Amino acid sequence: MNAFERRLAQRQDELDWLYMELYHDRDRLDGLKAMMARAYGGRGEGLRRLDKKREAGPEWFRACKMLGVTMYPGLFAGSLKGVEEKLGYLKEQGITYVHLMPLLKMPHPDNDGGYAVEDFNQVDPTLGSNGDLARLGERAGRRHAPPGDEPVPGFCHQPHRRHPRLGHAGQGGGAGVSGPLYLL
Repeated sequence: MNAFERRLAQRQDELDWLYMELYHDRDRLDGLKAMMARAYGGRGEGLRRLDKKREAGPEWFRACKMLGVTMYPGLFAGSLKGVEEKLGYLKEQGITYVHLMPLLKMPHPDNDGGYAVEDFNQVDPTLGSNGDLARLGERAGRRHAPPGDEPVPGFCHQPHRRHPRLGHAGQGGGAGVSGPLYLL
């Protein structure tokens, strides 16, 4: 049994109860669990070590050692590679968490600054690539400043590739706006 399976087994009853209380959909709950298992399977060794460390100290996020910053990577550093180059500066400022927004592929030139997502699975090419984000995450994680991103599903560009769980905003389908929101 891996760490994810062990944690899921410990919290399964609570997860099942809360999810079913809110969404009343066993098939989607099973789909969520399968998606979480796949996501865990894709986590690199560095993130798994961080998981283990945080599991040993479950109140880690309440420590006075946490200082986060939300940034537009294009305005701050031009690109994800630019953010990577400035990790030393962020560390000097005491930053321990970086929230990147907007980050996902958006329609060009007509967009609303990044919340009209065109593709939920691709970094916006003006900022770099998915590989650039992976490298930034690896380097930032070593400096204890893992990057984060939150999709805002209510602001989706009409022709975007349908999000696998959220469907098309304003059109219904998929989980629609009544389904669960997954944070990246």
